[in-house]
Amino acid sequence: MDGGGWDFIHTWWPGGVALSVGWSQFIKQWRARYLKAHRAVGKIYVVMVCVSGLAAVCISPHTTTGWIAGLGFATLGLVWIHVTLNAYRCIRKGDLQGHKFMMVYSYSACCAAVTLRLWLPLLYGVIKLDFTLAYPIVAWLCWVPNLMIAHVLNSRDLKRDSAVIGGATGRN
Repeated sequence: MDGGGWDFIHTWWPGGVALSVGWSQFIKQWRARYLKAHRAVGKIYVVMVCVSGLAAVCISPHTTTGWIAGLGFATLGLVWIHVTLNAYRCIRKGDLQGHKFMMVYSYSACCAAVTLRLWLPLLYGVIKLDFTLAYPIVAWLCWVPNLMIAHVLNSRDLKRDSAVIGGATGRN
């Protein structure tokens, strides 16, 4: 993608910060012990996601491999911003469960940076697809399966939590 320098400054750098700090937010003991730090890091994560996601939307029409790749990356940027801001809205309203679920989706979208770098060498290097075919596929493959896995994880947690609540009240 050639975004005239915007790709690094506004997408890779803040996206890398989000990826670097986001994982720590899922460590329960750290959250409980350092709640103020959790909140501060969370706010940094939200800002970095908004900058990176918006930049992705802005530069996506300039991808050198066509509109399908551009649409994949623009959609990723919009989904990432949406679920992240929704997570922030949930926590501001006191909806801890909604916040947790949305953050699982958000970090799954964030990890698209990693899965892109796993899928592209496989499709381009191992399977030997032409780059102009592999890259548009990867533009979707790097994040859609991640969100599907996030959905499975959230569904499992919801079932577990419902079983705990049902067991505590005597209902199933």
